[in-house]
Formats: sequence, C-alpha cells, structure tokens
Amino acid sequence: MTSDLSGKDIILIDATILSGLLILLTISSFSPVEFPKTRVSQA
Repeated sequence: MTSDLSGKDIILIDATILSGLLILLTISSFSPVEFPKTRVSQA
C-alpha cells in the first residue's frame, strides 16, 4: 500500500462523498412525506 493517493483513489473518494450527500439530501427531503406514510402502513 502506497501513502500517496492516485487519481483513481481521489475519484473514488469524491464519488463516495457525492453519493453520500445525494442520499442524505433525498432522505431529508422525502422524510417528512414518506416516513409518516410508512409508519402508518406498518402500524
């Protein structure tokens, strides 16, 4: 394992961060609408 980051590693890290942010945004934007419905349907 080398200590320096290659281009692929940086791209993978950026992709992981971007995908994580997109998931958090979608969850936060849909949570007030979707979660009550799922809780009611499960209950």
